[in-house]
Amino acid sequence: SEFFSRADTCQGDTIRILFVGFIRPEKGIAYLLDAVCRLKPDLLWELRLVGANEFPEYRKKLDEIVAERGIGDRVHWEGYMAYGQPIFDRMSASDLLVLPSLSEGTPHVLVEARANSLPCIASKVGGIPDVVTDGYDALLVPPKDVFAIAQAIERIVRDGELRRALI
Repeated sequence: SEFFSRADTCQGDTIRILFVGFIRPEKGIAYLLDAVCRLKPDLLWELRLVGANEFPEYRKKLDEIVAERGIGDRVHWEGYMAYGQPIFDRMSASDLLVLPSLSEGTPHVLVEARANSLPCIASKVGGIPDVVTDGYDALLVPPKDVFAIAQAIERIVRDGELRRALI
């Protein structure tokens, strides 16, 4: 099935990591940027960030982090995308979704990602544990924990059985 072939596409290729949400401080994007820099060197990755830029000063700070870490060629700002097929197409072109929020209500993006067979990693905050269950349909990590985010990404990439289970 396409779900299992997707589960096998991570290994050996560039890992396509996706974030979908508003570009604002409480979404924890700075922690995601730090986490991808901590991935083991044998993992090739790219990060695509989809969302409206609500806080230009925060975006400037994120751009500085990207520049300081020398990852500008791997981080792609996609901007706002209308709900529906454009976002679903981006999900289909990705290997996993990360939602590193510091505060969250009930994020529909996790439901949408799972409906598009996309394994998810999310912070264990707000309504997220009501939407997904750790180890069953997502991996949940403590907020602000860059090491836990990096470890969860590596687990999904390297463990085909886990990937299949999350899908």
